[in-house]
Amino acid sequence: MDRKPDFKRLEGTSRDFALEVLYYCREKGMFAHKALTVASAGKSETKGSRKAATEMSFGSIRRLISLDRAISQASGRDIGTVDPVLADILRIAVYQLLFMRGEAPYAVVDSAVEQAKRLMGKGASGFANAILRKVSAPGFTPSVPDRGSDPAAWLSVTESHPLWIVKDWIGRFGMDAAEGMCRYDNETPPAFVRVNSMKTTRDELIERLAENGTRPVPGGISPFAVRLPSWDAVASGEAFEEGLYSVQDQSSMLVAEMLAPEPGEFVIDMCAAPGGKTCHAAELARDGAKVLACDSNANRLELVGQNARRLSLKSVETMTADASKLYESFAGKADAVMADVPCSGLGVLSRRPDARWRKDYSQADEFAKIGSAILDSAAMCLRPGGRLVFSTCTVSERENELQLKDFLARHKEFAPVPLARLEALGISGKGSGYAQLLQGIHESDGFFISLFHKLN
Repeated sequence: MDRKPDFKRLEGTSRDFALEVLYYCREKGMFAHKALTVASAGKSETKGSRKAATEMSFGSIRRLISLDRAISQASGRDIGTVDPVLADILRIAVYQLLFMRGEAPYAVVDSAVEQAKRLMGKGASGFANAILRKVSAPGFTPSVPDRGSDPAAWLSVTESHPLWIVKDWIGRFGMDAAEGMCRYDNETPPAFVRVNSMKTTRDELIERLAENGTRPVPGGISPFAVRLPSWDAVASGEAFEEGLYSVQDQSSMLVAEMLAPEPGEFVIDMCAAPGGKTCHAAELARDGAKVLACDSNANRLELVGQNARRLSLKSVETMTADASKLYESFAGKADAVMADVPCSGLGVLSRRPDARWRKDYSQADEFAKIGSAILDSAAMCLRPGGRLVFSTCTVSERENELQLKDFLARHKEFAPVPLARLEALGISGKGSGYAQLLQGIHESDGFFISLFHKLN
């Protein structure tokens, strides 16, 4: 049954706004960012109310396990027996009480109880009042599994991640790394921009951005990265419109850097939209290469052209195409190929608050098959002596290390190329030809990158 708030009784507060977002996610199956857009339509909310609503709704989605456990503990009832709208009201309020700062606990309780009464009646407001007063009491501590006897269950509950993800990360990366990764996923990711090296230098860009009162600093992984203190107005302002920088996480800046395109080369970006790697490759080749951006989504491919024009790049062309079939048009013609293949996205959970609840272990095999077909196509597109960068934004072994191993077994004409600069940073194993960056451990999203050379 579609249980929704009485939209006629919503008053446009941040709390009501957040409740709408949760409704669209819960009942309509929308992704969180799409739900936020739909809930925003036709509203004249202030920037502050939207920012607060985004934090309350996205935080409630991220912290679902922790919140539901606290609500069940305080009520003595399974969260599944609570009316879905009332459960969302409670989740938002408990998220504020346990994880947000700024609003006094009594104010959180009063406003949530008022919301429950306005939308659902006195019975619901009385229940909400009883639960929230327990949670806001000084002595309330949500119960969690014992860390010593069951570290995976403890981490799953305290950092609100599916148990299968936590077990995999602990087993492969260790408890400390897994804990850091989960904590990172529950925070707003840092804001990075990539300097357009054709128009300015990183130092000059930092100086320019600092004129607005911000405190930009160099990124620690990419020589093209600048870290900003917040996401406020990151994709606007004179410097952005002048094409001095692009918004891009510094991990993905490594792709074009490792590819090292040269003027006169033919470069293919196989899964290009929205064009960050495409445009970076064009910049590094001083706009003197032919850079073909391919993507199966024509609407998203338009973003590549928009970005190229803003950056004053003339060497970028676009083509709507299935990456796994590109070899039919470009067999043996490319000097360099970037294959940032579709993946499970386990390295960017901080950017997609609901993604962790949409994943399951079997998806790794499905994405690995897609990636395998794209890599085979890339191999055929390259001329002898050409270079291939394979990358993903996941930390899945099946999609990354095992994919790399399988590719080299199928294609004896390829050899891995050591990532010397990343080896020096301690990110890549010596001579391995790949690097697995971990969110919360390295200064980036979780990201996998590898470089191959096609033998003559």
